[in-house]
Amino acid sequence: MKHRYLEAGKIVNTHGIAGEVKILPWADDPAFLLDFDTLYIDGQPVSLLGARVHKNCVLAKLAGIHDINEAMKLKNKVVFIDREDAELEEGAFFLADLMGLEVRDADSGEVLGQIADILTPPASNVYVVTGGKQDHMIPAVPEFIVETNIDEGYLRVRLIEGMGTGWIFSITRYSPMWLVTCSVNPSWGVPKSGASFVSIATKFGTIPSTSKSKWTTIPTAAAMGQ
Repeated sequence: MKHRYLEAGKIVNTHGIAGEVKILPWADDPAFLLDFDTLYIDGQPVSLLGARVHKNCVLAKLAGIHDINEAMKLKNKVVFIDREDAELEEGAFFLADLMGLEVRDADSGEVLGQIADILTPPASNVYVVTGGKQDHMIPAVPEFIVETNIDEGYLRVRLIEGMGTGWIFSITRYSPMWLVTCSVNPSWGVPKSGASFVSIATKFGTIPSTSKSKWTTIPTAAAMGQ
């Protein structure tokens, strides 16, 4: 199920005395949030009056927030965006939409399980597939990913012999993201914004990517009443 509202970041502090807030975006490129006119906090739309990138954060001026005292009340609030306001490049998609997809062997058609988690080591994302005969960790690169079909709800992959959970054992997880987008692209790299972000070479980068809560499992309902 595609949720209309997606988590895009968290307000981590105030900035100055005029009511600006500092948002830590959950995307590769902090500039992602600059393209939106409206953010959603506690289920309510909030106009974004102005925003600029500062290091790996976004300094934002929100409608109705006039001083530091009002801004302090927003600290630690999660910021959402409406997916309909996001313009994705062709072939890109939200990682949130991958969660729960059925994973099939491209050659035999066998169902290997479902995507239960997404890890984000520096080289590429890794899909954690569970619920089949054995668990798998599958790098999200063209050598293994044959087809990603969000609308039909499946992922077709081509595995190599012995490719179960035991073949990869040193995964480093980074900051959680719910919003990030991903596309199959052989050119991967760690974003300049820092190691806390996902590594996908697209305009918007990639979500999320794994769990928001101490790296256990991605939430399955990151929507506001949708």
